[in-house]
Amino acid sequence: IRSQEAIQSILKQDPEIEVSELVKKSLLYNFTTIVQFRALLEVHGCVTQKHSGNIDVIKYGKVQKSIAIEEIEMYLKKNASLLNERRMRQVSAFLYKYSKEKSEEELVDFFKSKFNLDLVFFRRKGEEHPYSYVVVDNYNKSVYSGNKLMPVENISQGEIDEYVATLESLKCIEECRKTCDNLLRQTLFIDFYELEEKLKESGYKLYKNGSIYLGGFNMKLKPEVVKQLWYNSRLKEANSYRAKNQDEAYVLSTMYKVRYKDIIIQKRNVELGQMLRYVQVLNEYGEKEEYEVLSKRGLKLHNINDKYYLIDSKNKEIISFKEFESKVNIKNIRIKRNYKKI
Repeated sequence: IRSQEAIQSILKQDPEIEVSELVKKSLLYNFTTIVQFRALLEVHGCVTQKHSGNIDVIKYGKVQKSIAIEEIEMYLKKNASLLNERRMRQVSAFLYKYSKEKSEEELVDFFKSKFNLDLVFFRRKGEEHPYSYVVVDNYNKSVYSGNKLMPVENISQGEIDEYVATLESLKCIEECRKTCDNLLRQTLFIDFYELEEKLKESGYKLYKNGSIYLGGFNMKLKPEVVKQLWYNSRLKEANSYRAKNQDEAYVLSTMYKVRYKDIIIQKRNVELGQMLRYVQVLNEYGEKEEYEVLSKRGLKLHNINDKYYLIDSKNKEIISFKEFESKVNIKNIRIKRNYKKI
């Protein structure tokens, strides 16, 4: 203990503050039993013990913090309603698929590295095989009873029922399919990134080609659905520029390869101060050879049908040079050949 205290002193670490932060971090997880909470602290590098109605948290050989069991129990009922059953079925499918022919140690390392899941096993004194375990889902900040996902006997004996594993994987795929169908039905103009985020909340990974990864199980969206999702993404980006007239709408439809009729035209004006800043940059661009004068500010010049437009990707503005002429004097601006012609 003295050596550990000396190390902490050299590193200027306060063990009590460190453990308090670990406890705060653990309380953010959804756990439903005291045992699960203690397992969570173990995953975070602490040892725990019950003492006089408290849970003592031990690190560096000393009790650094005590938490009243009553305080922890306040979280249990609330957390039970927050558990994601769909995610639990997915983790169950992972266990059935990957637990075959792996030792307990190999299983712990595999699930931590591949899925960011921590497995904590419990044994009675003198017994070789565990009688129970919990799964800490760091991705969804939840703790699950392992035996509800897959009996511990399957792990300790290394025997997995292939039929059950296949059944679990099919359930997982069907859940994902239903999730996608519901999202696509509810929102006609959902784009790729919105769907990606929604699926991520349920533990799924959507790839750009429409493949959905379910932790060893894969399914793929229909090509026409993927095409529409990407179209909606481009349309959303095009409409973020808030075209002020038909000419600007046409430029944006050409830039983003979307239908002209889908561009929303908004009657508005660009602030004079912003216009003056653009003119200042354009004058600087006219005096220098470096194209980076524009690009480093997120600006581009586009030429379509011999009409020039300034595109501000940072502030989402599109301005024709005619608009400049009507508001400010730009006679000194010299347009060079470094524009993008559509």
